[in-house]
Amino acid sequence: MQPKIAKRSAFYVAGKAFEGAFENVRYTRDAPAFWQQRGLTDGSIERFLYQLLSPEKHGEYCINISNEQDKDRFTYLFAVHYDNDRPLPKELTAFLIPETTYAIFRTPLVEPAQFVPSIKGTWQYILEDWLPQSSYEIDEAGFDFEYYDEHCHYWDYEKIYMEIHIPIIEKERG
Repeated sequence: MQPKIAKRSAFYVAGKAFEGAFENVRYTRDAPAFWQQRGLTDGSIERFLYQLLSPEKHGEYCINISNEQDKDRFTYLFAVHYDNDRPLPKELTAFLIPETTYAIFRTPLVEPAQFVPSIKGTWQYILEDWLPQSSYEIDEAGFDFEYYDEHCHYWDYEKIYMEIHIPIIEKERG
């Protein structure tokens, strides 16, 4: 499972933020899944975001937008692409994802019942196998995120996948 390495320009996302009190959660990779939140399981938040923001491209971003000062707080953002020229209702949050280079991993193509285990397994592979053996380290100025597009629609596909984007920089040679 080798990632695609790609530089990506800065871009905005906007969506619904979910707050939680968790210690030692600084990144998306540290977070418990928030898919059980009301509005995510029934798709109502997703439909609302697409109707309101009309993004050009289909795809949802799941990202931890907490900062270093929030040591015991966690803010999880379920978002879509945002062109930053539409007014947002106060219950939505806009967030700028900075320009960086990403290692982009695709989860294995699996049947829907194996989707969640494939996501967990991919995160484990990235953090425990790929990163330690690669010539890269995490770019702490960036944000890791999960990206879900039409390829995870179990109603359209027998086998599905999603992507995990990890901001990276080359390791310093010592």
